[in-house]
Amino acid sequence: MSKKAKHFFNVGIVTSSGGNRAQEVSVYDDISTDGVNIEYLKMLQKDLSMYEIDLATVLEEAKEFKRLSLHYPKLHEKLKQHHIQANKRSIKLLGKINALQILLRKEQ
Repeated sequence: MSKKAKHFFNVGIVTSSGGNRAQEVSVYDDISTDGVNIEYLKMLQKDLSMYEIDLATVLEEAKEFKRLSLHYPKLHEKLKQHHIQANKRSIKLLGKINALQILLRKEQ
């Protein structure tokens, strides 16, 4: 069995916070910290890119809810709740991005 195959032992499907998109999650055991493992760095970079795209999307979503709220005052309360939820999702994504950036900086 190859070294890569030994590291990889599980693939699962996890839905995003919105529940409308599934993403593949690879789980590695035995990741060495003494040398830079290219495969695991690639996976972390892939996760980082995905979170950055998701963050950009959520921020635009929040802006749009705010814009709609200004244009349709009667919907303000309903749109305000959507705006708040988008802001909460953006905070969670930013935390994930920060964690991955810290880890990637230490590994490079």
